[in-house]
Amino acid sequence: MSTNAPGPTPPGNWRPGDYPAAGSPYAPDSILSPGSTTNPQGRISLILGVVAVAVSIVSSIIQATLLRQGWGPATYGLVSGIASLVGVAVAVGAVIVGVIGLRSPGPKGAAGAGTGIGASYLVGILSTTLVWGLGSFF
Repeated sequence: MSTNAPGPTPPGNWRPGDYPAAGSPYAPDSILSPGSTTNPQGRISLILGVVAVAVSIVSSIIQATLLRQGWGPATYGLVSGIASLVGVAVAVGAVIVGVIGLRSPGPKGAAGAGTGIGASYLVGILSTTLVWGLGSFF
């Protein structure tokens, strides 16, 4: 049986068999038991961001294959346009769901990563479109 007085035990003054009370004297209860430990919007955003990158990679492989096999520019442009539209739709979804995930309680790492991947994909598509679109005028 312990002879320590009831109540919080100061650190370093424990005896064998004494256990600290629930909680910690070093951290507030909000850290020990957070309100939410999951963020499904963040996970969905991360998955959508990865899908957007995968669409881009698959599109590049298909375009290289079309060029090697001698397909015409119309087919190449059609495949490129469809892949860009699908990639943009998925990236916009990643950004929207990611922002929702960043504003909700819980972990924010996946939401931030998904938002960043989607936003960088959109910047890449926008810059490519501007370069190729404006480049045709010069």
